[in-house]
Amino acid sequence: MMKRLKRLILVACSDIKDCNQFKDFLITQNFEVIVTNSGEWILSEAIKVKPDLIIIDTLSMKTGGKEVITLLRANQEIGRTPVILVDALRQHSDFYKMAKAYGANGWLSFRSLFNPHAVVKEVYKALGLRRR
Repeated sequence: MMKRLKRLILVACSDIKDCNQFKDFLITQNFEVIVTNSGEWILSEAIKVKPDLIIIDTLSMKTGGKEVITLLRANQEIGRTPVILVDALRQHSDFYKMAKAYGANGWLSFRSLFNPHAVVKEVYKALGLRRR
């Protein structure tokens, strides 16, 4: 298997416009990005492409992300892949606690989506990278 030159991020959002917004921004940060607006598709795609990071909008998941993270963590091939949850509805502290309880490596609130620095910070942190 050929080694990728860029880190690959798989993004699942409830709205394809949001997915593309993430994609466009992350590409400017030198990441390769695959997007989907189907929560059911994310597990099979993650197994297929083996991303370095998965970003999940909890609105795209029927269970708010818990079931998908549980399935990802149970899979030997991708179980250690970092996951960031994104949520537009919950209060800041409630969502942080929920994301940690679900097994996410990071989280972004809706407000963070409009703050590119916050997005980059969380992505770099989840990947164990230092900012240039």
